[in-house]
Formats: sequence, C-alpha cells, structure tokens
Amino acid sequence: MEGHRDIVLSISYIPGHQLIATSSKDHTIRIWDAQTLKCLYIGKGHTDAVGAIGIPNRTERLVYSASNDCTLKCWQIPSKHDLEGDSVVDLNCKFTVKAHEKDINSIAISPNDRIIATSSQDKTIALWDAETGKLLRRLVGHKRGVWDIKFSPIDKCIVSASADKTIRLWSIDDGTCLKTLQGHIQSVLKVQFLTLGMQLLSVGGDGLLKLWTIKNDDCVLTLEAHQNKAWALDVWGDGEQVVTGGSDSTISIWKDVTLEVREKNIESQQQLSMKEQDLSNALQLKDYKKAVKLAFELDHPRCMLTVLKKMEFGSESQLLEIVSNFNESELMKCLLYIRDWNTNSKFCHISQNILRLIFQTHPPSEIQKCPRIKEILQGLIAYTDRHIRRLTNISQSSYLVDYTLRCVSHLGEQEMTDDKPIIKNKVTFFDTVLVESVQPPEILITSTDEKSQSQEKEQDQQKPQLKFSQNLLVSPKKVEEIKKAKPHVSGDSLDDDYIRQDYEVFEEEEEDGQLLGSKKKMNLDMTAENPFQSESERNDRKRALENGEEVAWEPTPTKRKKSGRPKPRPKLKAFRRR
Repeated sequence: MEGHRDIVLSISYIPGHQLIATSSKDHTIRIWDAQTLKCLYIGKGHTDAVGAIGIPNRTERLVYSASNDCTLKCWQIPSKHDLEGDSVVDLNCKFTVKAHEKDINSIAISPNDRIIATSSQDKTIALWDAETGKLLRRLVGHKRGVWDIKFSPIDKCIVSASADKTIRLWSIDDGTCLKTLQGHIQSVLKVQFLTLGMQLLSVGGDGLLKLWTIKNDDCVLTLEAHQNKAWALDVWGDGEQVVTGGSDSTISIWKDVTLEVREKNIESQQQLSMKEQDLSNALQLKDYKKAVKLAFELDHPRCMLTVLKKMEFGSESQLLEIVSNFNESELMKCLLYIRDWNTNSKFCHISQNILRLIFQTHPPSEIQKCPRIKEILQGLIAYTDRHIRRLTNISQSSYLVDYTLRCVSHLGEQEMTDDKPIIKNKVTFFDTVLVESVQPPEILITSTDEKSQSQEKEQDQQKPQLKFSQNLLVSPKKVEEIKKAKPHVSGDSLDDDYIRQDYEVFEEEEEDGQLLGSKKKMNLDMTAENPFQSESERNDRKRALENGEEVAWEPTPTKRKKSGRPKPRPKLKAFRRR
C-alpha cells in the first residue's frame, strides 16, 4: 500500500465497510479498501502531522482526526457510488475545533458515539459533543502529558495513561478522578480495558505489560513485553489475545491462558493433597524411606525433620543407609535444610548428626558439586561456633552445681548425726549475753531387732570424741543436762561442735555503735573468780553456783595488739539487762 509521502503514525479499521484509515506526517489521512488495498479517499486540511484517528462504533461514514496543529476534525466519508474510476476522492470536513494548546496524542469515542475525548501534551483531557463539536468538560490532574485515553465499555468513566507514570480513572459526569494506579517506572504510553471493564492492560516506556484489577487497585501480573519502549497495544475480543509493539522492532502476540493455568493449579493441588496423604500414611506405617522421598518432593523441611528424628531414636543404620542414597538434588536440599535447622538451638543436635553422616557417606568431590555449597558452609560454621560456645558455658556452669550439691550432701550428713531435730524453746536473757536454752530430746529405741541395735551402737562409737574446752558461756548445770540427754557421749568428754549446733550466741550494737559484749572467744573457768568484780558480786556468784543456777560471765577485757592487722572476730549479739 503506497500513498503517504511520510511516516505513517496511526492506523484503524472500519468494520462496517471493510475500510482501513491511516494518518501520516504528510498532514493527510487516507482511507483504503481492505480487499483491494487501494486508496479510495484522502483528507486534506491539517497543517501538521496527524497523530491520531478515531472511528465511531455505530455511526457510519464518519472519521475523526487529531493533529499536532492542536485541532480536531470530523470527516464525512462519501459512498462508493461517488467514486469515479481509479481516482482518489477528497473527504469533506464536517467541523473543525481547536482542542488543546499542545500536540494531541490520542482520540477516543464513547460506546454510544455521543462523546469524543482527546488527550494532549498540555496535561489535560477534553470531552466534546460528537455532533456539534462543542466542548463539554476538561479533565485536569495529570502532571505531565497524557499519551492515551479509553472509554469504559460498561461505566460512565474514562481511563488515561500519562507520562507522569500513572494511570487515572475519571468520571464523565462530574470530571473527578476516581482512582490512580501506580506501578510503571517510566511513562505509560497505552492503556486498554479488559474483561468487561473490570481490568486494565497497560504498556509503557519500561517495556512492561501490566494487568490491573480496578476494584482492588492492584497490579496482578507483570510481563516483560519488549526490551525498549512499547508504543502499541490492542485487544482482540474480550481479551483472548493481546498484541503489543515496541521500538525494539518486534510485535508480540499474547494469549489469555487463565483457564489453562487454573486447571493446572487444581490438578497440582490434587496431586499435592495425595502426596501429603501418602506421607502421613508412610509415617504411620514407619516406612521412613518412602517418607523421606515424599518430603523431598513436597519440599517440606518440617516433615523431613520429624522423619529424621524418629529414625535417629530408632535405627541409626537405617538412617545411614538413607543418607548414603541421596542423589545430587536431594543432597543439596538436605544441606539447605540442615543450614536452617542449625540456626535453632532446639534442632542443632539432629542437624549436626545428619551433617556428620553426610560427610561420612559422600565424598568431598560430590559435596563440592553443590552450586551453593560455599554459602551453606558459611552459615553452618557461624552457628556451629555459637553452639560450641553455648555448650562450653553450660559445661563450666555445671561445675558450680556439682560443688553446691556436694556441699548440701555434706551438710545433710552432719544433720543426720542427730537422731531427732533440735527443739528451740523461748529465749532467756542474762547480763550481757543472750543464750538460747535448748532442750535436747531423749533417744528412744523402738526397734526390737538386736542386729539393728548393735549396728546403731557401732555407729555411735565411730563418732569423734573431743574434750570439752568450756568455750561457751553456759553453766555447769546445763552442761550436765546435755551430757545426760546424749548417751552416745562417753565419760566426761563432750563434742564441742555439737554444743555449737545446739546454742547460738549473738552480739548486738547499741544506737551509738558501742559493743556491749566481747567478740573474742575465751576459755573460762566456771568456778574461778573474776578479778574485775566487786566482793559483793563475787559472793552472789558463789551462791548462785552452789544452788545450781545459770550464771553468765562478763568476759575479761583484752587489749588489742598495736602492731599488725587484727584478725576478724565473730560478730555476737548482746542485750542490756532488763
């Protein structure tokens, strides 16, 4: 088809008459016979390149053109009877209007042929009356030039694609912007409605073909249509096929495979359910070999971990056999699973055990063939070092627990030397020292077995016997009571440590911080006289000793050595005389 003298910018098909309309940079539009491919009509009148052509949906014998001279023209197509031989008939211009301030990029006609929409580089969209060419409304909102516009097939709205990388949906009634879709990284050059106006298709300068859902404002599909700008987009039918063209000199034809994909998804879901059921049955029947194969096929690391745990606590030989039979893909998956398991301290033991079996059964040359082995080993080394430090700290802390248990057991053995626990009665006060009066319980032997009695006597004889050093502030009468209550003590000796367990001596400070009692332990003779007491006090003390009463001695004051650091003294509580 030859006729235009410059680049052809637009082409449209007129289905009612089997005609093709084209526009060119030579300032003309031409109408061709689709069967004979001959030029029938020519429209002259534009003063600049004609970039867009609009074909009505119902009205016959009309063509709309928009040019870079900022004008919109309506052309009347004569009938074929007016044709004379092979000559080209000129088209009659019905009306001409100045539509925009800059180049007009696109023309769209409403489904009822009543409204014409034009978009321009002046960032606006204009709506015109199709019969009179009167301006109805101007839509403003885009920040850059508007490349394409389309009317919705079912709603009173129009969609626009702009160089500001956005797609906007406008209301025809009031001219408001209803939605704004963002996703392209370069100018959006073409847009089309799909599936009865529920979805949108768009192409742009980034070479991407995007599918949008208007209800959710989401881009549900992105395809790489061209390597450069995609300038052309058209839809056949209701979206069964889509054609795109780009500046990479290619035309791509796309087919809607939604039904096929949906059927495949349903089939794959059924197969997945069957495999999951087989995996559950294999675990129930303890068929671990089949369970491992199914876990690899389903890519279920959790199921794989469960199977390996059961095999580890069961038969390690069977586990070793399964690990040794891993092929290259299964080995790769298993190493990835181990790397993920090793990050959790709960699963680090099983992961380290399986890793050990892999290194035992597979040679290093086979392991090195794994494509991501370096990344896997780096992850394993990092977390393995962390687990080693954690276990080392736990092992060191266990020594303190062992030491504490040994100390507690030693204390328990000391307490078991007494037949019954010591009963503490109320507290009695003396001059300067408080001593708790303790009534040791009597020993009652209820066993009638002579052998057990002899064993108890042998145990009592094995206890250490120490001389009583009179290091505690107690009266001779109380010492005699303790000797009578403890039949295992032989002779005049008494276990000094035992008395320390039965009696507690305390010391307290007054408000001014001065001690009332002595901290130093002294060897006191209970019958000796205190040289620091008066004669009347000595006589009172003698009478008390003769009557067997308890007497608390005030210890003899001692002088602290000037040279050297004094040794720490046991702190004792003391009280004043009431």
